[in-house]
Parts: sequence; C-alpha cells; structure tokens
Amino acid sequence: MPADVEMAVEETKWHSIPVAEILTLQSTSPEGLSDSEAEARLKQYGTNELTPPPKPSFLMKVFIQINNILIYILIAALIVTGPLTSVIPICCTHALVSA
Repeated sequence: MPADVEMAVEETKWHSIPVAEILTLQSTSPEGLSDSEAEARLKQYGTNELTPPPKPSFLMKVFIQINNILIYILIAALIVTGPLTSVIPICCTHALVSA
C-alpha cells in the first residue's frame, strides 16, 4: 500500500464503515484471502504478533521491590537512628560518670 493509503487505513474508524467498503479497502472478499495473497501479505507486513514488552532492568526490579511505604519508614528510621547509636552511649556513659 502507498504511504498515504496506509495513513488513511491507520486513522480509519473501522466500526463505522459498512462491511462491503471495508472489504474493498482491505482488498479482500468475504471468502478471505487466497493462499498466494496471504503469503504475499505475510512477507509484506510480517506476522500478526505483538512484540513482547522489554524486560525490566536490575535497578527497576530493585525499585519495584522496595517501592512500599513501610520500606520507606524503615529506611527513614535507619537514617535517624544510625547516627544516634554512636551519640547515645556517649551521653549515657557521661551521665553515669558525673553521678
């Protein structure tokens, strides 16, 4: 098909066109395509298959696993308590020494 016809075919609202006109636009008949025509269209357009979606990367898999509010709360708790673990023992031992 020429490029302008292909563009028109892509933009066509197939549900609103009578069957006879669709058959004409697609160059076919109610009986279907002949074997030679089907083979020619298969060579021209390829198989009627969807390409599989791309596999997610390793980083995307990790993000999907940790994308949870509870994980974010745990990470925030780690960030807050991490530095305090070295400060709290010093404060406590200082209080014990001065008593």
